[in-house]
Amino acid sequence: MDPLSLTVGFVVGSFTGAAGHYFGEKYTDKRRNKEIAAQKAEEWLALESRFPKLIAHVRERVTGQARQFVRHLVILAACRT
Repeated sequence: MDPLSLTVGFVVGSFTGAAGHYFGEKYTDKRRNKEIAAQKAEEWLALESRFPKLIAHVRERVTGQARQFVRHLVILAACRT
């Protein structure tokens, strides 16, 4: 085998492997992000069903007219064991 064809084969093979790895990771990350977003939406719906008045109050405060004066919203939860 001559060195030129060996070098070309190595470069093409390396490029193909790197491109395959890149696209595999890219689409796996997209799927993983969709799964995380769906899980967060389910958690939010579960919280909303458990505490509908609280969530409605928070939603009203965050989207209402008084929102223009709010810079940070901090929710503190007490852990009970």
